[in-house]
Amino acid sequence: MNFSRSCTSYFCYHRTRTVCRAASERTAGFIFFDCAAAYDDTGGAQLENLVACSLLKYAQFRKDAVGESWEIFYLRDKESREVDFVVTFNRRVHWLIEVQASDDNPSTSLRYYTEKLRPHQSLQLVLNLDRTQEKSGIKILPLGKWLEELPFEMNTT
Repeated sequence: MNFSRSCTSYFCYHRTRTVCRAASERTAGFIFFDCAAAYDDTGGAQLENLVACSLLKYAQFRKDAVGESWEIFYLRDKESREVDFVVTFNRRVHWLIEVQASDDNPSTSLRYYTEKLRPHQSLQLVLNLDRTQEKSGIKILPLGKWLEELPFEMNTT
């Protein structure tokens, strides 16, 4: 094991069973605090890792600053439908989030779970996006702009 890998910190987020009964029962996602450690040839893992770290920071801030209960999950069901992040607020689905480098077409999985779970917002965050759009109730937004606008103020959501 090389030294840099052995010193890498990560956190784990689990698939959810409470949000949807169809969710698979095992495995967890691992997210590295150092986004460079989540390397793959496409850059997709680093992009997802960046969003995961931002969501974790947001969830921890909201808990510490105003006592809110935010949790982050990964959703994959027995039919292999996946959503990158299910973010709950007070145990209710607040955001369904898919992360893409350039694809502005919502996945069938995101469409399916948007209809089934009826979250506060369904989002497809895209790194390279020409314009903001909405398709089938899913907001397609520039990833950087959305991360910049996460509400870190101390009032309630």
